[in-house]
Amino acid sequence: MAYFLQDLEALAAEPSPIAGVTAAETIGHVVDVVRRVREHGPVILVGHSFGGLVLTGVGNAIPDLVDRIVYIAAQCPVDMAAAEYLTGPEWATSDFLPLAASLTIGNPAELGFIRVKLCAASTGRRSRR
Repeated sequence: MAYFLQDLEALAAEPSPIAGVTAAETIGHVVDVVRRVREHGPVILVGHSFGGLVLTGVGNAIPDLVDRIVYIAAQCPVDMAAAEYLTGPEWATSDFLPLAASLTIGNPAELGFIRVKLCAASTGRRSRR
């Protein structure tokens, strides 16, 4: 509820309920679901943002059971682990990371998740961008 109310102080202190869930567990869960639903027809997986990491893992684990994977503004690691991409030269001059850091609430390492505020910092109102 703190997220929808944009109680930034509560959000900065409240750990995520999924902080202990690993990528392997998430991928395994989706693999299990795909195996159960495959008998009903083609499987098309759609992922956004970090969901792309899960889709890539599922596609690698059971490529014969997935008909299509759709990435919508999602991470899609190809040659390296996802975090390794951030060390590349294209990120050294990027304005994205400082901007993203200014929108982050709390310490992601302590919370177990990245939280982003919906409000503009100076006005406390939702951004219209």
